[in-house]
Amino acid sequence: MCINCKAFSFLKQHSVEVFYSIVVMVSILFLFHLKKAELIPTFFMSGTAAILSYSAYRYTKEKFRLDLLDKRVEIYNKALEFCSLIVTMGGLIQIESNKELLVAAENAAHGSFRGLGYHKTHSLFGQDIVDLFKKLSEAYAYLNTHGQGLQNQTQEQINKHFEHVAYISDLVGQLPIIFKPYIFFGSYKNDLL
Repeated sequence: MCINCKAFSFLKQHSVEVFYSIVVMVSILFLFHLKKAELIPTFFMSGTAAILSYSAYRYTKEKFRLDLLDKRVEIYNKALEFCSLIVTMGGLIQIESNKELLVAAENAAHGSFRGLGYHKTHSLFGQDIVDLFKKLSEAYAYLNTHGQGLQNQTQEQINKHFEHVAYISDLVGQLPIIFKPYIFFGSYKNDLL
């Protein structure tokens, strides 16, 4: 690797530090030029206070994101569990053999986009997730209402049933992408360097 490439790479990686170093040197030279050298210790104390304040801000910001992450991941997992159960059962068809799965699906729904989960979603996520969960709630309501079995339903109801199941099964693959801005921290080490 050439020397210029290494220097450019160093400057790119440490541009903020280099910029602040240049500002400090120019400020000190300016204070000497004004014959105000007695202000240099005050300048360093102010700079140290600013650096400590910025560090506290970054730490608090990351701590807040981490605290929210625990709550957001819980809702994400419940939504993913609900969608997976719907795909496994092919809807909310109430038969004797899947009563436990129906109870698990209902609990997952109330943990993410219905009941208490509905209120958590409004306080922890943006409007995009709230809108997504409204659509998911509509699909859940239809499947729950018409879950007696497909043999007693009209062709229109059967088609609507499979539209909702198809929507939910498509959502299983999309949920990690949709929730990424809320539950992914990114390359944490690279952000701090």
